[in-house]
Amino acid sequence: MMTIQQAFKETMDSFNIQNKKLAEAAGKGERHLSGVRSGRANTTISELERYLELCEEMAPGFRREFGRRIAGVDFFCVSAVEAVEQMNPEELSNLIFAISEKVRGNKKSNNREIELVRG
Repeated sequence: MMTIQQAFKETMDSFNIQNKKLAEAAGKGERHLSGVRSGRANTTISELERYLELCEEMAPGFRREFGRRIAGVDFFCVSAVEAVEQMNPEELSNLIFAISEKVRGNKKSNNREIELVRG
């Protein structure tokens, strides 16, 4: 598994997103962004979220690829049947609950935690 900084840098590189363009869009300095990418500068979760949002606008699919790199797997490359077959009973129960809430149009899950992928 790679670090957030490594995943961010590699994903930016693979989508050909330049530091200068992202820094300008985010209203940040190029030097700061370069430090974030290399792990020399700290960033907040909200700042990273903003970077991810801007990268997704510049290159659709960026977030998914970033998530795949962080997780070390591509959950979305398996079929739904394969994904379900790999789940344990608790994960299946949570999935069924989440689907039923979605079908009913509930935006909240009655505070029941839904965890589909174990860390």
